[in-house]
Amino acid sequence: MKGLKRRRLLIASSTVIAAVAVYVWFFGVATMFVVQARWMGRREPLIYTVPAPLPDSSSSNSKVRKFALSRYEFEVPWSIDDSKTVMRSGKLGLFSGSGQILLVSIGQPKEFVRSFGGNPEENSNLRVLYGPDTLGSDYALHQYMLQTTPDQVRLTAPRRENVGRLMMLVTKSVVLPEAAHSGIFTLQTPEFVGFQYGDPRRMPKRIVVDLFADDGGVEFHFENQGGQLSQAEINRVIQSLHKVKN
Repeated sequence: MKGLKRRRLLIASSTVIAAVAVYVWFFGVATMFVVQARWMGRREPLIYTVPAPLPDSSSSNSKVRKFALSRYEFEVPWSIDDSKTVMRSGKLGLFSGSGQILLVSIGQPKEFVRSFGGNPEENSNLRVLYGPDTLGSDYALHQYMLQTTPDQVRLTAPRRENVGRLMMLVTKSVVLPEAAHSGIFTLQTPEFVGFQYGDPRRMPKRIVVDLFADDGGVEFHFENQGGQLSQAEINRVIQSLHKVKN
């Protein structure tokens, strides 16, 4: 009887060992990827956040001033103190008398793509991981990054996909601005697409807007040291942005 029991135990143990061996053979690396992704999500829950549609598209009716930077022009719904205006190469700082601050900078085509992994045309590894569409523009790469979450790293996913997702999660945890904790939103105007980091209703210290076109982009940093920014004020700037024809 004891021999039969021992035999059954040996068979059960062998079965478990075999099952573990098979699991490690097929899923060992995938398990490491999944554990790493979940650990990153626990350490930085923000990387679970994905963009949502902007809930308010209204635009401020306040009196505006027009400003130009490089080949772009936009409107600002505040009274600007010209004595504090700062303009440098591709950058503009505007300060209102009531506390609003707007910092504007111009981006070059594929600036984010190149900072992520150099020239994608020369980096075959990146092309294998993400494909030409994702690396085709800064907007496409931002969109892929922002849509990536830890739960997309799966045991059954191809290794290449898991590696690509993990790289994106690391990038996402590094590049998201502080304002993203209060929300990430998608934006679209007749000439631009992009993202807004921060919900003015939750009063973050700064709201960041990235807008992209095929030939470059514009980044806006909105601050208010005298009160709360409204989405309508932000929308007035965003919706008025356009390229100046030569």
